[in-house]
Amino acid sequence: MNKYEIKYINNYIELYFNKEFFEKESVLKTLKKFSTTLSLDLIPFDEQHIKITIHANDNYSLEESKKLFCNELFDQQIREDLAKQYNPIREIIYKRAFETLYKN
Repeated sequence: MNKYEIKYINNYIELYFNKEFFEKESVLKTLKKFSTTLSLDLIPFDEQHIKITIHANDNYSLEESKKLFCNELFDQQIREDLAKQYNPIREIIYKRAFETLYKN
């Protein structure tokens, strides 16, 4: 399986995400964001994948729901990746910016 896979089934969609590419924090933040607007289930699929099921609801079509969820998950994962990459630099900047406050 690639980074993700999509299966359309009658009145719901199954999304399979590879844990190697999508971290737990990204998935949970995305689920939380849509917890009141989409009908979602998180199901551990196997050791390498998680399954998200999106059910039909009155707010959005299945296709719209899938697009919203996937776009947000991709955005969240990019944020996580950037935070990991640039967190050391950010810490150095903060330390330099506030070091005069802590010297006194």
